[in-house]
Amino acid sequence: DQTARLWLVESGQCAEVVQHQIGCIWSVAFSPSDSLLGLGGDSGVIVLWDFNQRTVRQTLQGHTGHLWSIVFALDGQKLASSAEDQTIRLWQVQTGQCLRTLQGYNNRIRAMALSSKSHLA
Repeated sequence: DQTARLWLVESGQCAEVVQHQIGCIWSVAFSPSDSLLGLGGDSGVIVLWDFNQRTVRQTLQGHTGHLWSIVFALDGQKLASSAEDQTIRLWQVQTGQCLRTLQGYNNRIRAMALSSKSHLA
């Protein structure tokens, strides 16, 4: 239905309905400060939802195919993503710029993590 729903864990009530246009959502990540929500889906696009402004802050484009995994760096300044296109991309959250594309995989990358200092993905 082109929405993501955020739930209050203790009460079980829906706190927010986020509208998006990225197809089925396959990956969701909160920024360390909980001020942003990253959503990735069928289109390969990442939407960064700003909780304070209740709007989309950034749309990150570059992947082709399903976006499988999103993870924020501990400082919240960078985000890494992996997709069906067999790449990992490192993004600057503030500008939406793709800083680096990591290639060399022979299959889709369904899961990944960043090291505590964001030196390894």
